[in-house]
Amino acid sequence: MLAGPRLPCVKVTPTNKDNLVIPRGITRYHYRMAMTLRLSEEDDRLLTERAAKERRSKHDLVTEAVHVFLTERQRRFDELLARTLEEDRELLDRLAK
Repeated sequence: MLAGPRLPCVKVTPTNKDNLVIPRGITRYHYRMAMTLRLSEEDDRLLTERAAKERRSKHDLVTEAVHVFLTERQRRFDELLARTLEEDRELLDRLAK
């Protein structure tokens, strides 16, 4: 069995939700999900233009867009559910009997 030098390990917290032990010297970047994003030529052009206008990377814009999409979608769902439960409380109570 081939073995290299043993690196001391540290726990990465508080963002390390899975309580992974990551070898010292290895950045968290290597433990994030990487993916390839295929865009149409038009979307890539629009993204490139927007990144230039905001002086940000395309990666930053896409990462932010995904985060906003997912969190906003969940927030709207939670609001809709709460409103529906409140508006239909009487009907739901009758159905539960």
